[in-house]
Amino acid sequence: MKLGFGLYRHMLDDEHFAFARQCGATHIVVHMVDYFHQNARFSRSDQPVGDTGGWGTAQADVWTTEELLDIRARMAKYDLTFFAIENFDPCHWDDILFDGPRKAEQIETVKQIIRNVGAAGIPVFGYNFSLAGVAGRIQENKARGGAKTVGLNGVNEQTESPLPASMAWNMVVDEDAEGIRAPVTKEQLWQRLEAFLKEIVPVAEEAGVRLARAS
Repeated sequence: MKLGFGLYRHMLDDEHFAFARQCGATHIVVHMVDYFHQNARFSRSDQPVGDTGGWGTAQADVWTTEELLDIRARMAKYDLTFFAIENFDPCHWDDILFDGPRKAEQIETVKQIIRNVGAAGIPVFGYNFSLAGVAGRIQENKARGGAKTVGLNGVNEQTESPLPASMAWNMVVDEDAEGIRAPVTKEQLWQRLEAFLKEIVPVAEEAGVRLARAS
C-alpha cells in the first residue's frame, strides 16, 4: 500500500510538496485540469462544490512531456513520486463523451496525452467517463469535532437541472453554446465508452500507462 496525496494543479509547488512529505506521503496523484480556471466563486483550498454554472472554464492545452517531467522533477526533490494523473480536461474529450463532430480529432488528442504521460514516466492515468461530472456536492460539519466535510446530496438544483450545451464534466467548454444537452441513454453511454477504450487501450499499453477508471 502506498500513502499518497491528491493535488490540484495550483497546488503543484514547494509548499504543498513539503506538506505532503511531512505527512508521510510518498506518492502524488495530480489533477492537471485547473477546475477553478476563470472562476473565483469557489475556494481554491478545497474541492469545488459547484453550482449550475459549473466549476470553471475548461482549457484545451495538451500537457507536454516536458511539462510533466518538470513537475516530476520538482516532486522528486521531496522524495515524492508522480504516480498518476486524474482525468482529462473536458475540452480534451467533450465531443467523445457527447458524440460530437470533433470526436475523431479529440481521440487523437487523448492518444497524444497518453503518449506524453508514458514518455514522462508516469505509470497511471485515471479517467471518469462521465457526462456531467460530479454533481450535488454539499458542505457540512459532520467530521470529528464539527470539522467541515464535503458530502453528496442526490437531489438539489444542480442535480435536477438540465445540462447546458455550454458545459461538460462540471465545466464550461463553450461559452457561446446555447440550449441544453440532448438526453443520453445508459446504452448510448456504454457504447461510447466501449468505442473510446478500443481506441485508447492499445495506445496506453504501448506507452506503458495503466488506465484506471475513477468512480
